[in-house]
Amino acid sequence: MFDTKTILEALIENWHIWLATVTLIVAALIDGLQLEVPNWITFPMVISGVVFSFATFGLEGLAWSLIGTAILSHNSARAGQFRPSPRIGIPISCETPAS
Repeated sequence: MFDTKTILEALIENWHIWLATVTLIVAALIDGLQLEVPNWITFPMVISGVVFSFATFGLEGLAWSLIGTAILSHNSARAGQFRPSPRIGIPISCETPAS
């Protein structure tokens, strides 16, 4: 029914997609339990995204990755958490600000 050689080849060829998928699932589970994603997941994924973009698209990819990271992190490092900036219309966490 399943050809294990074909499946293994597909897994090896698309390793980066599987790594991102597994990491996002782990982050979602932790977020569901603790209502925050820890920085030990967030920062390596940001760095790996920048490296992947540079490796795939060269200096232009590096520039766009750094610009995107700067926009998303602008004024969003509250309480040590990396969160998207509300200034560009990206949803942020459902946390209620302290009064």
